[in-house]
Amino acid sequence: MAETMSFENLGVGAETAGFAGAEVAVPTAAKEENPDTILKKELANKIQTDEAFQKVRGSRSKHLAVVNTLGWSDVGGLIDNTQDVIEENVKAGNIKVVPANDTTAKLTVTVDGNVVKGNVKLATDKKAKYQVPLDESKVDSSGDMKKFRRLLQVPEIVGYNIQNISKNPIPYTGTIYSKGEDGKYVGTQKEGMTIAPGKVVQITRKDLALLCIRPEFDLVLANGKLTGGVRKNSDPNDINEILSAKKFIFSSDANKDVNSPEVKLSISAKQKDGSFKVKPEYEAVFGYLNNPAEKDAKASKSQTTKIQLDTQAVEAYRIRKMLNMEA
Repeated sequence: MAETMSFENLGVGAETAGFAGAEVAVPTAAKEENPDTILKKELANKIQTDEAFQKVRGSRSKHLAVVNTLGWSDVGGLIDNTQDVIEENVKAGNIKVVPANDTTAKLTVTVDGNVVKGNVKLATDKKAKYQVPLDESKVDSSGDMKKFRRLLQVPEIVGYNIQNISKNPIPYTGTIYSKGEDGKYVGTQKEGMTIAPGKVVQITRKDLALLCIRPEFDLVLANGKLTGGVRKNSDPNDINEILSAKKFIFSSDANKDVNSPEVKLSISAKQKDGSFKVKPEYEAVFGYLNNPAEKDAKASKSQTTKIQLDTQAVEAYRIRKMLNMEA
């Protein structure tokens, strides 16, 4: 129900309004619903009411599989090597593995010359044999278990080899790169491409995401799924950023890792000057990686004048909009 507010209470003179004692109806502000909640409701309604959508939804998610991840250069990605470090220390006899329910047992181990004390227990999942509790409350005051943590630089995953494991062709839109007169690679988006049954094709992260957002996949493949959001400081509304940010992860029953040597292939060749070039057999899909790095547009954005707004100015503007006093 709308509240009634006089111009006198608003600090606006009656002469300004054109008549005395004028009143204006101010609608009560409704609580804004979370955008994600709105989307979920819309999708749930579509699933319930749209029979054609029901039939196509997820219908091809078992038809496409990732065979290989494709890595570029020798940096750009990070993997957590902590479990390997722990296992090496266990094999060396530096760590005593205790039952998972034993919260009192301690260990003493030397890592990089530092004596570290804390708890080690059997992992509850199947992937890791050992588990270090990183909760500060479980770390002995004389040492920090976080010294076990090891992050390794690995080639950045820029795309995939994907295979059609169904009996029917899978249409998709891909980007094909060719070298221009200036030596730079230019991409052309090509619609109507198909992956024949049994065929393996190269595809960029962006183009795989573009394929798999279709309802017949819903970002799910036969041996994993696409996940991930835009990087920090990236525009969350930039569709290219959103698509490129999607990365494939294997399902748990696949018993594979995207960075495993048997899965990850290198598409780059290191040059004498330390730079990298795309191998010829990958240039048609990943040629853009040979182009010189462009200057970051964010630098120019950061030079723009930032307007300082105090709470009162924002509140006044909000009320003016409620009263339709702003154009």
